Amino acid sequence: MMRFLPLTAALCSVLLVCPVSAQQTFFYGQDATLPAVGPLGADHASIAVNSYGDSFVAYHSLFASHRHMVEGMGIFALGNGQFQTGSTTHFALGNQSLNVLGEDSCIKPDVVALPDDSFVVCWPRLDKSGLNPARIEMCRVVMRDSAGAPLAIPQVIAPQSGVGYVIDDNFNATDSGGMVDLVNLEDGSVMAIYAHQTSRVIDSQTNTTWREYDLRMVRVDWNLDPSDPNFAHTPTPLVSQIPFDNPGSRPPIGGQILPDVVLDDNANIVLAYEEFWVNGHGGVCGSNLGRIVVKRFASFQSATPLMEMNNNYFTRDPSRGQRRPNLSTSRFDNQNSVSLTWGHEDIWYKIISRQIQYQPSGTAVQNLYWNNSPLHEDTLPAVAHGANISRFTLATRAFPNSNALIVARSHQMDMLEIPTSVDYPLRPAVALLEEDNCAGGIDQFLYTAYEGANTENPNDFRIHLVIRRVP
Repeated sequence: MMRFLPLTAALCSVLLVCPVSAQQTFFYGQDATLPAVGPLGADHASIAVNSYGDSFVAYHSLFASHRHMVEGMGIFALGNGQFQTGSTTHFALGNQSLNVLGEDSCIKPDVVALPDDSFVVCWPRLDKSGLNPARIEMCRVVMRDSAGAPLAIPQVIAPQSGVGYVIDDNFNATDSGGMVDLVNLEDGSVMAIYAHQTSRVIDSQTNTTWREYDLRMVRVDWNLDPSDPNFAHTPTPLVSQIPFDNPGSRPPIGGQILPDVVLDDNANIVLAYEEFWVNGHGGVCGSNLGRIVVKRFASFQSATPLMEMNNNYFTRDPSRGQRRPNLSTSRFDNQNSVSLTWGHEDIWYKIISRQIQYQPSGTAVQNLYWNNSPLHEDTLPAVAHGANISRFTLATRAFPNSNALIVARSHQMDMLEIPTSVDYPLRPAVALLEEDNCAGGIDQFLYTAYEGANTENPNDFRIHLVIRRVP
């Protein structure tokens, strides 16, 4: 079946795909394949960009016995639309072969850029045998010197090669997977947030599992030496008693709770996560309820740090789980707002995108454009919230013999297919670089990482990166 999504002439000029193989230099619009140490596929990419236009992509790769390694690739911006990678910017950050916990697996990292243009990467390390508690690790990657010149060999600040600083040495990942999300607090520190399972009850008659989670947070101050006792604060619950149940039939797939966090224009913390309550949880009878929750908390600099300020709840089919929320925001949009996207299961998976504007009187919610197909699944969305009214939702659309990577532009109310170098792209991750062009406008550059291959076999997947000017 042929498919066609119109591309404007302006977009065509910056979306052309010219795969980069062994060479280390690529340009706007070229599709660069990133290397992986793991021989059985790479996935779950996250991406951050600094003020120079350098980017860092963190991902994990699969080894035998279902054990993963966290890897990272730094990409230097050389100017004039030129970018460079190489063996000196590829790192094994969370190394499963060290057997730190026993049967180690390091998975699903996140990355943010700090104000000094370095990058912080964070990930969970799990013991697949279940004999040891999981832990959260973190490292920092410095790509430029104090004068802004690229380092010949970027510096990984970590206690040892393949192991990060431990910021929580005793959390219960279990069914959630413990996927961590980071936010740059804009003062040289970051906050990590992740799900810690606090209870699990299994009903053997109905095969229902009732679970509750805390969303733990740890503030880590990179202004301090990691040996300083105030470097990593004590892990603290930000939200408690979050249900995420398994009804036995049509169970939720993949990680659970899956927090995402950004700062609003006043450095308040905006947090999105999943919850799914199933009849009988806590002995209470009632209809199943799945929803995305978005809460805003007062900034660390406020008189009442972490006080809950606002909450919003989003459902589509309330009897099913709403999945994988993703947030984005900008300081150039002339309003205090965030964009949100997530997926939900109907007959098949669909995408929903919204904007939340924070006002003195409360919140205002409006739709962002995405046109779900009546024939095809749309999955694994990400959102980029740009200057003024630029809002972009990216996701994967499944066709009978291929996938398409789609971007929906809310202002133009159109959907465009992004050319990719593989037939089955999946799971886009995005970062938006915004630069004041000194002519009264903002230039925008969309950094998109995705996983995929020319087959649907995850063992063949590699991480790809494409950087584009936004017309």
